[in-house]
Amino acid sequence: LAEDDPVVRPMDIGVATALLASTCMMMSLYYITNWPDPDIRRYAYQIINSTLSIFCAVLLFNSMTSLLDAALDQELSPTTELVPRMVWTFSWYVSLQVVLAWCSYQFAPEDVKEEVANRMEAGHRESRDRVVVNLRTAGVLLAQLAGFTAINAFGSLQQLEWFAQSPSHAATVVPIAGVFCCAMGLMTEG
Repeated sequence: LAEDDPVVRPMDIGVATALLASTCMMMSLYYITNWPDPDIRRYAYQIINSTLSIFCAVLLFNSMTSLLDAALDQELSPTTELVPRMVWTFSWYVSLQVVLAWCSYQFAPEDVKEEVANRMEAGHRESRDRVVVNLRTAGVLLAQLAGFTAINAFGSLQQLEWFAQSPSHAATVVPIAGVFCCAMGLMTEG
């Protein structure tokens, strides 16, 4: 090699490959979201929305968990650590229910509820679409956050001494988590 020839490092190849792959991905997204068939466009947007939603939920969950861990600063026993994680799960579930109730006008005065209901019954698609979009957006994001916190909390439960004894003991957390989640769902049913 001559002295002025550039040296290609493996990292340079990796960065160039990632740049080309991301450019191809963006071009593919542009192509599929402008497809002539409206069904293809609709499904493409649904997949993109779901993907972005889960990424946002993961980022929010990691941020909030980091804050919780910073608040719990000191080294805690698994039992002591479990309580704030369960409260964290319950608080996200309650937040989900409150936001969904608010988006569906459950906290609105009766006259506002009637007005929205009348507009929806009269065929005002804009009113219905606004309620549906708000419910779906808030519902999906907060449901994912509540699910992640439940996974985190019941993972902490598996760290307790009795559950950590064997895989069969750890597996008993699954029905416990199921009962807990069903109980929370039954509390807000109706």
